[in-house]
Amino acid sequence: MYVTYGSNVSVVNSSNVVTHTILIKGKNPGPEYLTYCQSKVFVSDVNVGRISVISPSSNKLLKTISGFTVPGFTYCLSGLLWVEDSTFVKILNLTTYKVVHSINESASSFGYSPATKELYIDNQNGSISIYNPSTFKRVAQLSGAPDSGYFAYNPVKKDLYLTNPAGYPTASLMLISSSNHLTQLNFSSSCGFSKALTGIAYSPATKDMYVGCLIDNNFEGTVIVLNATTDAIVTTISVGYDTGGIAYDASNMDIYAASPENLMGSPPGVLAVIGHTNTLLKSINVGNEGSLAVS
Repeated sequence: MYVTYGSNVSVVNSSNVVTHTILIKGKNPGPEYLTYCQSKVFVSDVNVGRISVISPSSNKLLKTISGFTVPGFTYCLSGLLWVEDSTFVKILNLTTYKVVHSINESASSFGYSPATKELYIDNQNGSISIYNPSTFKRVAQLSGAPDSGYFAYNPVKKDLYLTNPAGYPTASLMLISSSNHLTQLNFSSSCGFSKALTGIAYSPATKDMYVGCLIDNNFEGTVIVLNATTDAIVTTISVGYDTGGIAYDASNMDIYAASPENLMGSPPGVLAVIGHTNTLLKSINVGNEGSLAVS
């Protein structure tokens, strides 16, 4: 597991121990987004307009890729890296490290549905653009979406989920069906204070969806556990002061939730480890950024 921390990336092994700290040279606040792709970890640094490449076998920095304006969220698909970059999406060939295609979209995040074999771009204008990833052509567009949520695929229902970080008027998820129909699922009681949902991930071990609530009614960051078949709330797990990215690690069947801030609302935060019995196993002091990648 890789997690951003200031100007560093921390490496957490399957025993939930921090084994390495990798310095990503740049400007504060440093690296912000991580993606594992083609046996490498890609780190976006929005402040210096580049992407750093880490080797998981050595946990050393391999190279940096320049030529970006403000690289943000990235997504790995079929040997290509889709990169959010200001008002464009740039598609990077990971053999040559060259941009092979550019799309005019003001993206904030990416998702993929194996059911439709399409790539979904959550745009900053509240729309979702749907692309054929083979042709780089937009095939449909949905309106009424949040402008900066996280995607996760639910293989049980074959729906793509998108969190709503705005929290208005209620905490909610957007569900995109395999026929690209958009519906809204509300959480009026479980995330009532901030109403903002953050990261999301599916666990094959529990067959549950894990959704981050920024701050719940008890002024704590919480992970809401949903039954992937019914979308009913199974339980809620307190993880820290707030929540960021959420990821599943198949090597130990654990869920990881970044809690970027401590109780006083400032770094350093923790990486919360949730076991497959839906209990908090451990909190690891790793930092304050909140982006995760699983190798």
